[in-house]
Amino acid sequence: MGGVGATLDYGRENAPQDVLDSLDWLAHEGFVLVGERGGPGASFGDLLVEFERSPLKVRITRDRGQWSAGLAAGRDECVPLHVLLTAWEGGTPAPADRQAGDPLPEVHPDGVTWRVVLPGLVSWLGSGDRTREIQEARAAWKAAMLGYWASRGQA
Repeated sequence: MGGVGATLDYGRENAPQDVLDSLDWLAHEGFVLVGERGGPGASFGDLLVEFERSPLKVRITRDRGQWSAGLAAGRDECVPLHVLLTAWEGGTPAPADRQAGDPLPEVHPDGVTWRVVLPGLVSWLGSGDRTREIQEARAAWKAAMLGYWASRGQA
């Protein structure tokens, strides 16, 4: 059994450059590792690491080789990065049109550079109550996904 930070170390060894840059940015900005699980002994090498810098929390996961991130303010639930980006930037969610069996992007959301968007999201979340914007973005993503699956005849 590894010590504190063993899962993070394993993640750093296996992370794509954007995730690695984001982990470095979090450390530089004073975020502290507060939780971790998984790692080399877990199925698929899955892992979860959580960082905090009051009042914010950042959760980074690797699930079956796909990296994703979520953020939360205070004791709120972590919100996935794609939902936060919609809440922050506005716009209409656009689910990726993938065929069954298509490979998933290594870093989710596809085409988003975490190292570029994390500083802005951290600042935005720390600057006030974003509950309304996040709720609206969650609802927009839910509607977009329902529409996507309905259009594919799989709703």
